[in-house]
Amino acid sequence: DNYQGIINSLASATSAAQNNSQATQSVVNTIQSQWSSISGVSIDEETVSLIQQQGAFEGAARLITVVNELMTTLMNM
Repeated sequence: DNYQGIINSLASATSAAQNNSQATQSVVNTIQSQWSSISGVSIDEETVSLIQQQGAFEGAARLITVVNELMTTLMNM
């Protein structure tokens, strides 16, 4: 009877440990997934995007400069 109680207790503890292990692994997977989604930024892609935006800004600045010069020339005529 004592032996059966020990076996039942051991089986119950083993089952609880397996459930805890699975729950912990699920939490770890969720955290890793969240970390990957946050840190999934590619530095190379961001650098290329920044260079493109800088080029667009420089182009817009040149356009404004040319328009300003044309307006100044027209006003002086």
